[in-house]
Amino acid sequence: MNQQKEWQTLSLANPSTLNETIRELHHAAQFIAMAGHSLLPGAEDDSNTNMGWSDEIGGLAGRVLPLNVPCRLALVYDSFELRFVDKHYKTLRTLKLAGQTKRTVRNWMLEGLTDFGGRTDALQPVTHYEIPEHATDRGGSFRLTSTYDLRELARYRHNTKLILEELAVHFDNASSVRIWPHHFDTGMVIPAAINKEDQTIKSVGIGLATPDENYNELYFYINHWVAAGGVTYAKLPELPSEGRWHRDGWVGAILLAADVVAHSEGSAQYEAVWRFFRAGINETLRLIGQGEMTF
Repeated sequence: MNQQKEWQTLSLANPSTLNETIRELHHAAQFIAMAGHSLLPGAEDDSNTNMGWSDEIGGLAGRVLPLNVPCRLALVYDSFELRFVDKHYKTLRTLKLAGQTKRTVRNWMLEGLTDFGGRTDALQPVTHYEIPEHATDRGGSFRLTSTYDLRELARYRHNTKLILEELAVHFDNASSVRIWPHHFDTGMVIPAAINKEDQTIKSVGIGLATPDENYNELYFYINHWVAAGGVTYAKLPELPSEGRWHRDGWVGAILLAADVVAHSEGSAQYEAVWRFFRAGINETLRLIGQGEMTF
């Protein structure tokens, strides 16, 4: 656990108070998804619309756009602003989001595309998925709800990337850690079984989910997928570190943010999340008929 010192202590005792800020960020992040959807070749898994967490800027950064001036669109948490940044994350163009409508943000993006040599007619909204409605969908303005909440949410993104990347080194062909614009989760996929055609037929997904119909707060998760055959859930093992099994609609292991921040020390928070993922991944591998990993 060499990354323990890099864990940023989470300090808000009631994570559900972050939910309104999460909604603002989720809708703001759709502009990054729009840029990837419009200006990059479509990917079968829609990965052209996803983004990564950048500690360089403290925010979400989309993929490099193939413009005359190659750049990314980024959402910086602390200052709640969108930026065009170059490949090295140097700021090229900035828009403070507080007080802006989705229409004015789109106009700002079009101006940026003009400046950097892109086709403005290529910018199209993402319509193949929906996210929960927000006041900005009805012409309302983005609001800077709480700088403290933005910084706390940045710590969640940083910590999740940190621990998932540490876990990735123990598995062959683990995916990169990405944030997906639909569910707004930070996630990684671990292939668990490959067939003769080099296709993944079993996998384990891990990450941090934002509040949804199941839980009214952030939570760490472990889920799984198998291409064929059933999985027996009659008897599920105990999980450590306040982890529990979710059974409603999908079966997987979860660890609520509230159970993490119940530990006041950053080192204890890290250890709780690490133990949850370590044990939960191994139990999930056994569940889908794969041998556990020793790490």
